[in-house]
Amino acid sequence: MERRIYGQLIVAALFVFGLALPADALQQQDTGPRSSREDAALRERIHERLLVDSRTQSYRFTIETRGGHVVLRGDADTLRDAGIAVALVMSTRGVRSVGTELEITGPARANEEILADARQALAFRSWADSEADIRVENQRITLTGRFPNFARLDTAVDALSNIEGIRGLTIRAQIDPVLSFSEAYLTRAVARTLVNDAYVDADQIRVGAQAGTIWLEGTVASADERRRAEMLARFVTGVRGVENRIRIAGADRARQPAG
Repeated sequence: MERRIYGQLIVAALFVFGLALPADALQQQDTGPRSSREDAALRERIHERLLVDSRTQSYRFTIETRGGHVVLRGDADTLRDAGIAVALVMSTRGVRSVGTELEITGPARANEEILADARQALAFRSWADSEADIRVENQRITLTGRFPNFARLDTAVDALSNIEGIRGLTIRAQIDPVLSFSEAYLTRAVARTLVNDAYVDADQIRVGAQAGTIWLEGTVASADERRRAEMLARFVTGVRGVENRIRIAGADRARQPAG
């Protein structure tokens, strides 16, 4: 698994997987008068969301939209700030994917200093069941190793993204549960997690498991709810991966041309 958080940010601090597009993907999207109005409304919602959040209101981003696909361009002082901006865009109503061209403009630091801080950051979160290796080149951190679940990996990425002076963060890590769980157990555990979440309508979602991979099927009301269901499933101990087949209510009808 690889997630590159720079230039083409895929933030899952979120750490939601598979939602970003290349920055040139807008060229592939069709548009028309109705789409243009919807794109303008979406840009306004994104702009307002970035402006009212104290963490991003000081930055000036350029926002391009087409058919729910967004490209975010601009500068940010830290990788953390860039991640927050992308997370806010991803959670905006109507956003289907996000591509980025964000430049990290904070003060540069020596690779050795960044490496020392990175090792210290993970040392405070040392786990006997995780193996992490860190490399730093050109102020960019690469994290490899094995983690028992996405929650542990999420914590490691969160710690590294807070380090001052880094220009990028690449994650090449394996989710390798220490214990193996039966498919029936994983199905129940994920289903129970979804039922207990206040923001997901679990009644409309079916859960299955095969060889440690969870599949989700059904229909939900929004892209946010779809992403949240996947994130919750990924964080269940023993889950190696998630195949998200959940559909968004009304999405198919919205894509059909007017007759």
